[in-house]
Parts: sequence; C-alpha cells; structure tokens
Amino acid sequence: HFCAGTTFSAATEEVTAAVGEVSDSDEGLNGVVVFGMEAHGSVLQTALDLLREGVAVYIPIDCVASSFEASSRSANRK
Repeated sequence: HFCAGTTFSAATEEVTAAVGEVSDSDEGLNGVVVFGMEAHGSVLQTALDLLREGVAVYIPIDCVASSFEASSRSANRK
C-alpha cells in the first residue's frame, strides 16, 4: 500500500485498517517500511504512531532525508 503524506503522520485510519487486514491474512505481516522526506517530521511521526499500534517499523536510513542534516541525525537516533 502507498499513502501520500497529507498530514504529519501517514498512519491514518485507512492505513492502520489496511495494516490490520494484512496482519489478519494467511500471509501475515512482519512489519511496515517507512521512508520519505523530513525524517524528523512525517517519517518519525508515522513510525511512532505505528509503533503505538503494535506494528513493527523498519526505516531504511538511506531512504529518508531532512532539509537539515542535524534534523536527520536527530530523527535517526530516535
């Protein structure tokens, strides 16, 4: 599934419902890969929201960015 970022978190009701459907399927769900721009904003908020829902989150460090390097480093540590 793909979700365009229109809020600070892409973990919308639609996305969490889709994650739940896949989790309940025969194939199951091992986790969600989150990537995008503004690692310290949208990417971080999406990851935190999914973690609160009990979803394993994977963030490939080479697939996130921020306008400022310091913001990206800070988000990567979290």
